[in-house]
Amino acid sequence: MKRFYRYRATHPRYCDNLTPIVDRQIFISGVITPLPSRTNDGCRLVLIEGGSKWKPKEVSLDQIFRGVMLLLDAAIVEPATQVNGVHVILDMAGLSLTHVTYFTPSFASAVLEWVQKCLPVRLKGVHIVNQPFIFNMVFAVFKPFLMEKLRKRIHFHGTDKASLTKIIDRKALPTRYGGDLELPTESIGHAFWEYFCNFREEFEEAAKLGYRKKK
Repeated sequence: MKRFYRYRATHPRYCDNLTPIVDRQIFISGVITPLPSRTNDGCRLVLIEGGSKWKPKEVSLDQIFRGVMLLLDAAIVEPATQVNGVHVILDMAGLSLTHVTYFTPSFASAVLEWVQKCLPVRLKGVHIVNQPFIFNMVFAVFKPFLMEKLRKRIHFHGTDKASLTKIIDRKALPTRYGGDLELPTESIGHAFWEYFCNFREEFEEAAKLGYRKKK
């Protein structure tokens, strides 16, 4: 808990005023989607589309990180997620050199410090799919900060849907990843954001917790 709140105090650009109202754009963009079905062992699934759907001029990399933080803040309130953990699917289809230039060592260090030392959730797996060759440049930025435990939980599937369904149940996976889950073709980002706004007060109260700021 100390590491969790110390991180919030030392990384204000990612953590200050972390509420759905402030971070509306990341939800509307549809880059981050919590999938509706759990795996057979009760894990929550989160989909992040960091390739062609991500428009850096509309949604910054910092905003994506903040959106993931908000989503997992909500997930760790769920008893089933507390016990069973989370799988993250990172779809990198359409990743371009322009996208790659936004990833810096300082950003990678901040993300992995939070994931590996501060995040109070069981991260069961990170599944990278549809990654082009250029993704190797992004992974090279993160690799020096990876601890062995997380390194073993990162899976590179490419376009091999069978590889993904060996780990994640078909019933919980969208059809485009080889699963049976039918998702709406239109963006559900706005509906997702409106749902989170139902808990606006809870998010605002949570944002006030932690170490006191020095005057």
